[in-house]
Amino acid sequence: MPKLTQIQKVRRNSRLRFTGKKLSDYINLGTTNFIGARHVINGTDHAGKIAKYAVAYDATLEQGGYSVM
Repeated sequence: MPKLTQIQKVRRNSRLRFTGKKLSDYINLGTTNFIGARHVINGTDHAGKIAKYAVAYDATLEQGGYSVM
């Protein structure tokens, strides 16, 4: 099976294929809840650790003129 790109993974995850939660429930123009966003995949397994990665990734995007916050 071919590897999915990160964009494909995000799209797949945002379409309720795992837990019934949507990524847009947690990250959108009005709110950014990286810890809660773990519910899209598998609940809160390592949520704090992964949220720190997300914040760092967002900071990198912001430096390039993009941001989710």
